[in-house]
Amino acid sequence: MLFFTALQVAGILPPVDGSLTMTVITDAITAALLALVAVKISAGRGWVRWLYLIVYAAGTAFTVVFFLAVPKAFHALSPALQVNVVAQSALQTAALIFMFTAASRAWFRAADERAVS
Repeated sequence: MLFFTALQVAGILPPVDGSLTMTVITDAITAALLALVAVKISAGRGWVRWLYLIVYAAGTAFTVVFFLAVPKAFHALSPALQVNVVAQSALQTAALIFMFTAASRAWFRAADERAVS
């Protein structure tokens, strides 16, 4: 994500919505939130899975509504940005699924037990 933002800032790729400032701000906030989620997950904090689920649901809903309301928007993106949107969606969906598997629930439970003792 930040790689493609850097390409947009450098002028190699056009901004997604035509506004480079909004693209940079949105991507910086998204990257910071994903970094927070990664840090808290590595620390074994189970609550962050629910935070990620809420953010994922809101972001996915916004993306789907946007592309349904403006169907040509996706096709207006450069091929690199189209691949980026699809890849980010796939990776974030996989991460969400993995966070709620039986193995991850057991890992978070064990982390909670270690934190209490």
